[in-house]
Amino acid sequence: MNKRLSRGIAFTMLASSLGLVWLVVKEPSTSVSPAADNSTASPSVSAPTRSVPEKLNPADPLAVFSIEEQQFALQLRKRFGERIKHPYWQLKLIDELIRYYQEKFPNDWHARLLKLLPAIFPELAAKLQTMFMAYTDYNEWITHLGSMQFFSPDQRNQTIWDKRVALFGQDAYLIWEGEFKKQQLDKTLAQLKDSYAPLANKMDTYLKALDSAYGANARNPEKANTTQFMEDFLSLDSVQRDLRKVSPEEQKNLLREFRTEIGLNKEALVRWDELDSERARRRAEGDAYMRERAKLEQQKLPSNILQGQVEALQNRLLEEQERQFIKNEEASGYYRFKEAQIIGVN
Repeated sequence: MNKRLSRGIAFTMLASSLGLVWLVVKEPSTSVSPAADNSTASPSVSAPTRSVPEKLNPADPLAVFSIEEQQFALQLRKRFGERIKHPYWQLKLIDELIRYYQEKFPNDWHARLLKLLPAIFPELAAKLQTMFMAYTDYNEWITHLGSMQFFSPDQRNQTIWDKRVALFGQDAYLIWEGEFKKQQLDKTLAQLKDSYAPLANKMDTYLKALDSAYGANARNPEKANTTQFMEDFLSLDSVQRDLRKVSPEEQKNLLREFRTEIGLNKEALVRWDELDSERARRRAEGDAYMRERAKLEQQKLPSNILQGQVEALQNRLLEEQERQFIKNEEASGYYRFKEAQIIGVN
C-alpha cells in the first residue's frame, strides 16, 4: 500500500475514533466537500472579548445573567443569528455553549447551560432545549459504540444513522449532511473498485453518483472538492488497471476526458497535463535509479562502499530537490519507487 495512503488511513481511523464525543459535526459550507463529519478536538473556548458591554433591553431574557455570560451570548447571537434556523447551526451553537461552560464552570455547567440556552434565541427555546437533550443522549450512546459488535462497516454506519434519526429525526441528514453524501459516494466507489466494466462505463457510473450525492455543484470546481473527487476515482484498482493497459498518449486522453467531465476548464486541463508529464518524467528517473541500485546491491559490496555508490547514483540520476527526500526515506526503510505509481494522482 502507498505509504502516504496508509498513513492517511491510519490518521482517519484515529480521528474518527476520537471525534465522536461532543464535537461531531463540521461546518456545511457552500462547497460540497466529501469530507466525513467526524471532527477532532476543538480549541479551548476563550472568554468573551473585553469591551464596553452592550446595553440590553431590560425585557431581554439575557438581562438576568452575568456580564460575561451576556457578552458571550450576544457574540453567539451575532454569529449564528442569520443561520440559526438550520439544524446544523443549532447544534453548533449548543456545542459552543457546552465547551464554554465545561471550561468555565465544570461543576455545574449542565444547569447553567440550560438556563442560558433558551435566552439566546427565545423564539427557538423549545427546539434548542430538545436538541440539547438529544445531543446529550447521542454523545452518551456513542461512548459505548466501541463495545458493540458489528458484522460489517455498513452495519456499523447504519446503526449510527438509526440512532441519529431516532434522536434528531430528519434533521440528522442536515446535521451530518457531508458525511451522509460521502457515504453514498463511497458505496459507488466500493462497487467500482474491482469492476471489469469498460473505463468509460465506470467513469459514467461514478459521475452520476457524484451528481446524485452532491447535486448541481458536484462538478463545479469553485464549490466542490474536485481534486479529491478525481483522486478517489483514479486511485481505484480497476481504474489503474485500465490506464496501465493503454499507451501514454491514450492515458493522457482518458485523463483529460475525465477531468473535462468533472468540470475543469481549459486552463486547469493544461496545468494537469503538465503535472502528469512532470510526474511521468520523475517516475522514469526513479525507475532508472532503482534498476541501477538493484545492480549495485547484487554486487554484495561492503556497506560503506555500497552507500557511497548509491549516493553517487542518486547524485547522477535524481534531481537535487528530490534527492534529500529519497535519502531520508531510504534511511527509514521506505523506497517510494518500489510502489506502483497511481496514474493521474502521483
